This record gives sequence, structure tokens and C-alpha cells, in this order.
Amino acid sequence: TMVRVAGAMDHKIGLNRKMLFVPARGGLGESVDIQANAIAEKMAKRTGGKSRALYAPEHVRTETYSLLSEEPDIKETLDLVENASLVIYSIGNAIKMAERRGMDKEILQQLKEKNAVAEAFGEFIDPQGEIVYKLSRIGLRSSKLPSIPHVVAVAGGRNKAEAIKAHIKNVPPHTWLVTDEAAANEILKE
Repeated sequence: TMVRVAGAMDHKIGLNRKMLFVPARGGLGESVDIQANAIAEKMAKRTGGKSRALYAPEHVRTETYSLLSEEPDIKETLDLVENASLVIYSIGNAIKMAERRGMDKEILQQLKEKNAVAEAFGEFIDPQGEIVYKLSRIGLRSSKLPSIPHVVAVAGGRNKAEAIKAHIKNVPPHTWLVTDEAAANEILKE
């Protein structure tokens, strides 16, 4: 989703603006093209802005998180993210995101038993909007969203409708949702 968002950006967005794109999370160990660092760089290039990388894996043990978050470069990058004027993020399908992260079978089973349908910010959410599992991760936390002036959630496709409905129950009121007709029609069926 975020690769598509980056691809839709152009130089007009950056006219008469100084823009800095910073990844809101560490890497997932996926294809380089869909890593947060690569997406931030692509957004910067397409708009004439600059980018800053976050050189850390997203999912880490709690002890590792404490150490990494105090590293000067990582701390500075995380401070930039938490003080951003705009955050754009995507909403994912819980099980698909857990599988992409390579989470073990026990946790996958736990997510299924707790009926997790959505994932954002390393938080797995059930249809009622309750967080049923939370990763220890490097990056922006959802608790910081209320203090960020502009928040944009992006998700599309009929298969994301359930995830969108669940996640959107607990977002700050100033959050904008960008979706497509297929997801919107599925959400409106109820």
C-alpha cells in the first residue's frame, strides 16, 4: 500500500515546501523495495524532498528495544517521527501481516483464537477495535497519533474492509481514511 502511495506522489507536492520523509518503523526483513526506508526515500525523490533512514529491525525483544531506542541515530530519527506534522500509514490484515513478519505458529494461533482482523503499528486488533496482541517494536506507536496534527490511514480492497472497520474504531478524530470503492462498498454493506 505504501509503495503505491509513494508512486502517486510527484514534484507538485513539494513545491515551495521543505519536506523530510522519515520511516515510522524499522525494517521487516522483506524485499528492499517495500521497506519503510526505501519508501521514505522514494517519496522524497518524487517530491524533491529529503529522507532520513531508520536503521533498525522493526520487531525486537523488549530488552533490545530499550538499548536500540537510546542509540543516538535511532533516537534522533524516532524523535523526528514523533514530532512529525503528518503521518501516513497503512492498515493491514492481521494474519497476513503476522505471516509477513515471520511470527511463530503459536502466536499465529493465538491471533486466530482472539479473532485478530487488523494490524497497524504492530498492534493486532479484533473486530471490536480491541488490541489483542502487541509487538515490541522500533517505530512510531499509535499512542502518539493524537499529538500529530495530520494523520492519514490508507487501505484499499474488499479484503481490507474488516481490518479498516476494526482499526478505525480507535483512531484520533482528526484521522483521514483514504480507501477505494471496493473497500467502501464492503464496509457500507452493514
